Amino acid sequence: MIRSTPQDAGQSKVDTVAQQQRKKIGVTDRMKLAWTILRSSLENPQTPLSYPAEWLLDIFNGGRTDSGLRVSEMTALQASTVFQCVTIIANAMASHPLNVCQRLFENDRTGKKVTYSHPLSTLLAKRPNPEMTSATWRRTMMVHKLLWGNAFTEIERDQYNRIVALWPRNPARTRPVRSLSSITMEGTTYPQGTMFYETFDALRDAQIMEQDNDNQNYGYRRLVLAEDMMHFPGLSLDGRIGQDVVILARQAIGLALATEKYGAKFFGNGAIPHGILGVPGDMSDVQWEVLKRSWAESHGGENQHKTGVLPPGVTYTKTGSSPEEGQMLQTRQHQRLEIASFFNVPGHMVGINGDDAGKSTVEQSSIEFKLFCVDPHAVDLEQEMEYKLFPQVGQAANKFFASFDLRKMMYPDAASRSTFYGSGKQWGYLNTNDIHELEGMNPVEDGSGDSYWMPNNMVDAATASAHSQAVTDGLEDGTLAATPSNVTPIGDHPIVKDQQKQDKAKMALDLQKHQISADASVKIAKHSGKDPNADEQDDKPTPGKNKLGAKKAKKRADLTRVFAGMYRDAVGRASFRKKATVADYTTVFGPIASAMIEASFDEPTDASEFIRAYTTELFTRKGEGWATDLDGESAIEFDKLLEAILNA
Repeated sequence: MIRSTPQDAGQSKVDTVAQQQRKKIGVTDRMKLAWTILRSSLENPQTPLSYPAEWLLDIFNGGRTDSGLRVSEMTALQASTVFQCVTIIANAMASHPLNVCQRLFENDRTGKKVTYSHPLSTLLAKRPNPEMTSATWRRTMMVHKLLWGNAFTEIERDQYNRIVALWPRNPARTRPVRSLSSITMEGTTYPQGTMFYETFDALRDAQIMEQDNDNQNYGYRRLVLAEDMMHFPGLSLDGRIGQDVVILARQAIGLALATEKYGAKFFGNGAIPHGILGVPGDMSDVQWEVLKRSWAESHGGENQHKTGVLPPGVTYTKTGSSPEEGQMLQTRQHQRLEIASFFNVPGHMVGINGDDAGKSTVEQSSIEFKLFCVDPHAVDLEQEMEYKLFPQVGQAANKFFASFDLRKMMYPDAASRSTFYGSGKQWGYLNTNDIHELEGMNPVEDGSGDSYWMPNNMVDAATASAHSQAVTDGLEDGTLAATPSNVTPIGDHPIVKDQQKQDKAKMALDLQKHQISADASVKIAKHSGKDPNADEQDDKPTPGKNKLGAKKAKKRADLTRVFAGMYRDAVGRASFRKKATVADYTTVFGPIASAMIEASFDEPTDASEFIRAYTTELFTRKGEGWATDLDGESAIEFDKLLEAILNA
C-alpha cells in the first residue's frame, strides 16, 4: 500500500481509519474480484479485442440502445439537445445569486434579510474553494445531477471544525454506503448500518493508492462522514440514490444520435443513397476487390457527383432510402422535443419553433421553466446546504440558510415592469429604492427613496379602528378621549387645516355680502330687552299692518322650512365640543345665520357685526353645555334667531 503525506491532520485520521477498515467493509475484495474478471476477460483468447464482452462495453461506452448506438453520460452530450438542456439549466443555477439569509421573527411573522457578514457568505456566493468560483462549482453540480442523477460536494473543515472549502466529487466515483459493523473514525464509534460516503477522488494532495497482491493499482478510496458530504440526488426510488437520467433516456438520446449520424454519412457520400453493384456470372475474389476499389476511387471523396461508367453487364441498384423517405427532419424535430421533456425544458429554448405548448407565450413558457424546472433543483440544493452547512442546534439553530435569488427569471417586459412598479409605488408596497434594487440600480442617496407612498383617500385600517374606538368611548362616557399617540389629530392634519382655512375665507366672503347697519345689529342683539309697551304699540292693528303681518308670516314659514334642519345639525355639532370657543361657535352657526339674512333681505347687507354679536351671546348662554333635549333647545334658539332677523 502506498500513501502520500496529506496536508492536514484531520484528513490523515480519516485516511488511516479507512485503511484499517477495508477488510471489514469488504470493498477491497470486491475491487480485486472485478479487476481479476476484467483482466482475465481481456487475456482470454476467446474474447477478442475487436468484439469484447458485452459487460465491458457497458462499463466504458454506456448501455446499448435499439438504434445500434451506445449511450453514456459523456456520449449523451454529443446530442445537441442534451447539451442545450444541461447547459441551460446549469447556467440558470450558476448565474443567479446564492445568498446567505437570516430569518427574522417579528410580530408572529417571518421574514428574511441577506447577510454579508456570515462566514459562509463569501464561500457560497464567490469562492467555494481556491480552485473554482461559485458559478463554476454550481454549474458542475448541476451537470452531475442532470446526467448522473447524483451530485456530491465534500465539505473540508479545519482543525476547529470550521468550514473552509467545498469540493465537487465525481458522481461516477462516489456513492453512499453503509457499514457492515461498527466503525471508529476521528475518535467516535459509529454503529453498524451508519451511512458513509465512499469516494475514489482525492482531497487535495492526499492520495491513498490501493494495490492487490500482484501490485495492480485500481484507484484511491476514502470514507467520508455523512455530515461532511452534501448529496444532491435527482429522481430517486429509495430517497438516497438518484436515478441515472441518461440511462433512463438512452433510447431517445440514441435515436437522436443515430439520425444525426445518418445525416452526416448521407451528405458525406454526396447525398447519394447507397446501393449495390450486380455482375453476371461469377467473379474471383481478386476481381471483386478490384471492382470495389475502382468504384470507390472513381466516385468517392473528391470524385463525388461524377458520372459513373460501369463495365458491360454490371448493374447498379439503389438500396438505401432518401432522408425524405425516412422522414429524417421530422424525426430529429420530434427527438429534440422528447429529450427536452426529460429535462422539463420548454421547446422554444432548444430551437423548436413549431411547438405551440398550449398556445402560451414565450414569457409564460419562461415562467413555467422557472416553476417546474429550476425551482425543484434550487429547493434540493437549498435544503441540503441548510442542513449540512448551518447549525441545527444551539443559539444559531435555524437562523441562517442559503437561498437562490431567482426573481429575474420572472421579470416581464419593460411595459409590464413599468405598470408593476407604478402600481407598487402608488399603493405603498414598493418604494423608490425597492424599484432601484429590482432594476440593479443604486439607491437614492438623500434617503428619500426609503419612504412609502399612500393615496390621500386611504388610511391604515388599524389606525382608523383605534381612532374610531377612542371616539366611541369618549362619546359614551361624555368626554372625548385624547387622541391616541399613534394617530394624527384630525385638526392637525395639513389637509384639514387647509380646508378650515378655505371655510373661514368663504365665511368671511359670505359675511361681506350682507350689510346691516351697526344700529340694527345692536337693536337685534338687544332685542330681548325691548320695552314691552313698544311691542304692544307695534301690535296694535293699523290699516296697512295686516298685509305686512301676512308677508312676515310667510317669510317666517319659508325660512323655517329651509333652515330649521340645518340649525338642528349645527346645535348637535356644537354640543359635542366640550372645550368650544367663540370662534368655534362662529364657525358652526355663522354660515347659517348669514344664509338666513341673505334670504330675508332683498338688498346686500353687512351682517358681520350681527353674526359676531349673536354667536358671542349664544356662546355666553350655551358654551358650558346644552341640555339633553337638543331638539327642543334647537327649536327655541332657532325661533330667537329667526325673530331677531325678521325684526331687524
